[in-house]
Amino acid sequence: MSAQGRRFRIDHHGLGWSAVLAAIGFTGLWLGFPRPVTAPADSPMRAGAETRESALETPSAAAALPHGVSDDWWTRTRAGIEAREYEVTESALGAQAPNRAQDLRTYFHDGGIEVVPRTGNPSRWNWRWRTHAWGREGLLTALSPAPPTVDATRVEYRHDPLTEWYRNGPDGLEQGFSLAERPAGRGPLCIEGEITANLLPALDEGGGAIDFLSADGCRVLRYDGLKVVDARGADLPSSLDLADGTI
Repeated sequence: MSAQGRRFRIDHHGLGWSAVLAAIGFTGLWLGFPRPVTAPADSPMRAGAETRESALETPSAAAALPHGVSDDWWTRTRAGIEAREYEVTESALGAQAPNRAQDLRTYFHDGGIEVVPRTGNPSRWNWRWRTHAWGREGLLTALSPAPPTVDATRVEYRHDPLTEWYRNGPDGLEQGFSLAERPAGRGPLCIEGEITANLLPALDEGGGAIDFLSADGCRVLRYDGLKVVDARGADLPSSLDLADGTI
C-alpha cells in the first residue's frame, strides 16, 4: 500500500464564497479490457472510458411492448430504474453505491470513502480518500471524521461551514465541496485530502487531472474535471497539486 496526496488550490481573493468546489469526477476506467475504448473528446465519457449498455434494453420490433403499454411509459419507467441503480444503500460493510457504467463500487465510511472494482476480484485495486484539512494556505484547519449523510445518489460529509459531497452517476463519482462563508485571512484557499491506494498516481502535464495506474502502467482511475465557482456563479482559477503523502 502506498499513500499519496493531492491538494486543491483556489487562487482567488474575492468575496462571497459559496459552492466552492464542484464537478470533480472519476472517469476513464479501463478495467478488464485488453485495450481502451475511446470516446469523443467532447463526450461526458472521456477518452479511455468504458461505455456499458444498461441492463434494460429498448424493446425491438420483434419484441414489442405488451398491449396497453406506451413507449412513453416504458421510457419513463426505464429511466427511473436506471437512476435507482446508482442510489446509495446500506450493506454489511456500510453505505455503498454501485456504478455499472464505470464498473466502480464506492463505500462511504465515517470520515472518508473507499472505491473498489464493482465486478471481479475487489482486491485487484482500491482507492481511499479522506479530507483532512482546509483553509487559507499556511493556516489550514484540521477536520475531524464526519459520518456520511445519504440522500438517494448523493452523500454529504458536513464539516461546518464546509460540506464535502459526492454524487454517483453514469459519468462517474462526482466529488464537490460547498463553503457557506468566506474563510478568514488572505491568500489561496486550499482543501487537502489524503489518498491511500495500491495504484500509482500521475499528474498530467497541464495539472488538470491525475491518473491512477496499475503496476503495469494501465490507467485504472482518472481524477479530473475540477471547476470552482463563487457565490455569484462566476468561474474562479483553480489547480490540482500532487505531493507525496499529502494532498
